[in-house]
Amino acid sequence: MNQNENKKAGGISSLLGLNRTTRAGSYTLAMTLIVLAVLIVVNLLVGTLPSTLTKLDTTATDLYRISATTEKYVGSIDRDVNLIYIAEGGMMTPTLRTFLERYTALSSHVRIKTLDPVANPTVLDQYSKITSSGNYLIVESDLRYTVVDITGLNYVYVEDLNYTYTVDQYNSLMSNTALLQQAAQYGMDLSKATYYFGGESAVTSAIEYVATENI
Repeated sequence: MNQNENKKAGGISSLLGLNRTTRAGSYTLAMTLIVLAVLIVVNLLVGTLPSTLTKLDTTATDLYRISATTEKYVGSIDRDVNLIYIAEGGMMTPTLRTFLERYTALSSHVRIKTLDPVANPTVLDQYSKITSSGNYLIVESDLRYTVVDITGLNYVYVEDLNYTYTVDQYNSLMSNTALLQQAAQYGMDLSKATYYFGGESAVTSAIEYVATENI
């Protein structure tokens, strides 16, 4: 590895929290102004783009497509499984409902329910695995239940860091000006990111867990 590669690798490690050693030196005023100017221009350009390009596409068919493996497995289960959405008001977003309805379409044994913990405070007493407020999906059979955290189903892969974040983590990353400046110093563009939906893996695994007789 040459000197330039070492420098970039060290910068990546620092951004990932793998190397906490501080680096000597500081940016010149000119470099700081240039970086700030670039960030401002980028932000302005992003602001002019349509939301379909700057926000997670939660309506795209491919994003919520169910794999053939899941279709085969869910279609074969012979035990009733309830997908119980827990949220204030008992309201489920249309995109989440559309995704879950793909499971109910595969098997008559899979059903969707909603529960409002505000209107019925005791509804969560039977689910001790839920220890904090938030939106959850309880996957339940007569054997057992498990909980899926809905807020953690979307992921962002940042190409230049070769690292995957939750959406909240990525938004925090992109709001850190100092970090963006350091990334730019090493020639990295943290906006080069790909969004992924991890719902199928989480929900299918949960169904398998509650529907399997012996685990």
